[in-house]
Amino acid sequence: MNKFLIALLSLFISSIAYSQQQPAGSFHAPRKIEQTIGEKYVLLPADSSKMNYNFYLHKWVDGEELKATPATDAGRIMVLSDIVEDTHAKFEAEWGVLYYQYFKPGDDGTMSFFAPAADYEKAKSFVNKQVWLKSDKKKVTVTDVKLTPDNNAPFKFTYKYANGKQGIIALALSGTNSKKDKVQLFDEKFSFVTP
Repeated sequence: MNKFLIALLSLFISSIAYSQQQPAGSFHAPRKIEQTIGEKYVLLPADSSKMNYNFYLHKWVDGEELKATPATDAGRIMVLSDIVEDTHAKFEAEWGVLYYQYFKPGDDGTMSFFAPAADYEKAKSFVNKQVWLKSDKKKVTVTDVKLTPDNNAPFKFTYKYANGKQGIIALALSGTNSKKDKVQLFDEKFSFVTP
């Protein structure tokens, strides 16, 4: 009987150790924009080398349309409240401002200038954590996460090797609001377990 209990206990301990080595799961789980109504988004900075916000993004304050500018609006969190006339995503901000982002619905419809806020919070939670860089199978520490202008890779990860060398890469987590053929995924570059 004692041998049986020892064997059972050993099996239990080894299964726990094995499960702790397994990946936490993929972050890649894209959804259509229409499925995210009611969720929060973060406004990305504008790329100064490209068209500014105002062609696609309309900002309304007290019924008056104003310019949406990267300097004042980037990084703000707002809620996707509706899809209006199948061509604009309507965002409501806590401070009473409405944003209308031009958007083409469909299988690959995306909104420039926005990323899911939950993905951004998750990305920031990786700061000071070690991950495996799949390309060279070395552990690195994520040292910073910032926003980029690209909704296909909205988060710029800065990471550091044990020898102090640094690297930077822009990635997406869930792939929501990223074009399928342009998305650059965290799961493809990093792993929390030995690759």
